[in-house]
This record gives sequence, C-alpha cells and structure tokens, in this order.
Amino acid sequence: MGLFPDAIKLSQLITRLCRKGKSGKVWDLLHDTMKLGGSIDAPLCNALLTGWSRANDFQRMNLLLAEMKDMGVQPSVITFGILVNHLCKFRRVDEALQMLRKMNEGVEGFSVKPNVVIYNTVIDGLCQVGGQDEGLELEQMRLRHGVQPDVVTLNTMVDGMCRNGRINSAIQFFNEMQEKGLKGVVITYSALINAFCKMLSTGLVPTVVPYAAFINAYCLNGDINTAMKVFEKMNSLSKVAPNAVIYTILIDNLCKNSRVEDALSLMENMKSKRETPRTFTYNAIFRGLQKSNNLE
Repeated sequence: MGLFPDAIKLSQLITRLCRKGKSGKVWDLLHDTMKLGGSIDAPLCNALLTGWSRANDFQRMNLLLAEMKDMGVQPSVITFGILVNHLCKFRRVDEALQMLRKMNEGVEGFSVKPNVVIYNTVIDGLCQVGGQDEGLELEQMRLRHGVQPDVVTLNTMVDGMCRNGRINSAIQFFNEMQEKGLKGVVITYSALINAFCKMLSTGLVPTVVPYAAFINAYCLNGDINTAMKVFEKMNSLSKVAPNAVIYTILIDNLCKNSRVEDALSLMENMKSKRETPRTFTYNAIFRGLQKSNNLE
C-alpha cells in the first residue's frame, strides 16, 4: 500500500478543503506532497486552481501556475480555461486577454493553444464591460488561428451588443454568422426580440433592416403570428415600408405553416406596393401549394 493517496482521492480532498474555505491548508498539503516525493499532475493542479478560484485567491493561482512550470507539469487547456474564467468573472478582462495572447504566441511556457471555450469566455467578459469592439477584434484573431465560432459565440455577441444598445451591430453580426452557416437558437432570437421591444418602447423607430431581422427572428422562433403583427405595425406606426426581403420571409414562413392562402394574399399585397417578388418568393409559394396538394 502506497504512502500517498491516488490522484483522484487527493483531488477530492483538495476540493473539500477549498469548499470549506481552507485554501491555506491546501497550499501546505501541496508542498508536503511535493517534499515527500508525491506525484503532482495537471488534473490535480486544476482541482487546486478551481478551489482557489472559488476562494477568490488569484495570488495562489498565479503561484501554482509558476510552480507547475518549475515542476515540469504541463498546463492543459483546462488549466488556462480556469484561469481565464476567474479573471473574467472578476472583470479583470485585460489580464485575460493578455493570457490568451500569450497562449497564441506560445511565450513564457504558454504552449497550449486556446480553444473555442476560452475565446467565448473572454468575449463574454468583454461584453460584460462594454467591450464589444474588442470582442469583434478577438473574433478575427480566433479565425486567424483557425478556431471556429460556435452558437455560444453568436449568443454572447448578440446578447452583449443588444444589452449595450448596439442593435444594428448585433443584427449585422447575426447576419454574418448566418451567412457562414451558424444558426441561432432560442436564446439568440430572444435577445434580438427583447432589443426590438425595448427599441419600440423608448420611441426609437427601426429602419427596414432591423425590422427584417426581428421579423425573421420571430419566424425562426416559431411565432409567425407575432411576426405578422410586427409587419402590420410597420406601416401603421413606424411608417416604414416593408421591402421584398420582409415579404419573402413572411411568405416563406406562412407556407411552412400551411397558411398558403395568407401567403398568396400577402404576395398580392406585395405587388400592389410595387415590390417585385423574387424567385425564392415564387419557390416558397410553389412548395406551399405542393404541400397542400393545391397545384391545379
């Protein structure tokens, strides 16, 4: 039977001590283990970092990172994820950015490349402090290093921009991500819809581009009825004329919801407003008629 507990049991012990606020004892335990020749690896260090993060003890977290290098323990992407998350949690976003750049440059022993989770954490931290422009720059850095965005990236940027009143920027980013094949989820559309409602409540009049984005968001969220109400309000309240894009979005979604008669009526309205139906508009009608077996 060995002198030391295995790594899993030691990690569990460390976690329990940290949760009880005894991070100092953890530090002593680590050094005693090292002095007696015990094995220290990256997962064990990650358990320590997590515990000290909960105790808001960043000084010891930094010391451990330095000691890991001295001990020849290679930090993993999880190690840096814990550190970056802690920095962003306490709004030390500049330090998180610096750490991310060091990871990309491979300097000072930072030989692990950041993954999408670390990028998203820093982007979220930037959005929390109103740094959406830096978030966009970071997005470009991510792409240069071959790390593709995911739906969390999309949600974080759209929500952050909307909360900071940058609705047009949020729509532009949303559209760019859609063009790249990245589709939003309920949270994404909810952020856009909430921003739209806030815009109307404060008396701001959206242009046709935000209207198109919000109508599309309602449709993608499965709420075609509210999308139609927004469309009806465009002329009556905002005096903003819907364009061919908005008509096509609604016609397509009406057909998808088996409301072909409403779609045909809307296309007649479209023509009366001198908006020319597009090929996609006619294709949507055709698919709707085909679906309803009404192609006579």
